[in-house]
Amino acid sequence: TAVIEAVQTSWPVAVMHLVEYLAVLAAVGIVIYTLVKVSWQSEVAQGFWLGIPMIGRTLSTAYAYRWITALKLEFSAGIPLSEAVADAWRATGYVARERLAQEGQTGLWEGVELSKLVRRWKRLPRDWIDFIETGEISGKLETAFANLETEAGRAWSIAQKRMSEWLPKIIYFGIILIVAAKVFLMAYGLLVQPINDVTKALRDAGQ
Repeated sequence: TAVIEAVQTSWPVAVMHLVEYLAVLAAVGIVIYTLVKVSWQSEVAQGFWLGIPMIGRTLSTAYAYRWITALKLEFSAGIPLSEAVADAWRATGYVARERLAQEGQTGLWEGVELSKLVRRWKRLPRDWIDFIETGEISGKLETAFANLETEAGRAWSIAQKRMSEWLPKIIYFGIILIVAAKVFLMAYGLLVQPINDVTKALRDAGQ
């Protein structure tokens, strides 16, 4: 009877603790999101996030797609290549976009070929170098840019699909593990601890 009474009086407290824990978990999630958003303004911090396999791959693919799309549109519209490359970098989400834009514009002004600049820019796909170099040799840069835009769009669609499939699963799995651990600890305190307390009380009374 003592055990039953202990359990009956403990479960509302346990439920309140669970609600409080979920509220804290939500608050922590908001704080983490804010920190990530703020850290995105740092080139070093952005490099860290881009290094995470699935997230980094998706973001890099998106930025490359933005770059080649902006470049192709402006170059096709007759804008000088140096300006188009600078604007292409500004269209990406990289923190260092202004530095890279200036580097590209200055390099092209000085007569450096775009393929050589792309070789330096590790953020862009490595297989783009050959496409651009072929376009430079053949005089068909616009065609090369159009082909790269198509390829980049396809890669972005694939990366987006993978992210949408796996990221929610990973987040839900992490939340389930955290909640399960909390529920286990609460169940232990709700069921086992009162029994231990009653056993101890009976032992003390017997003495």
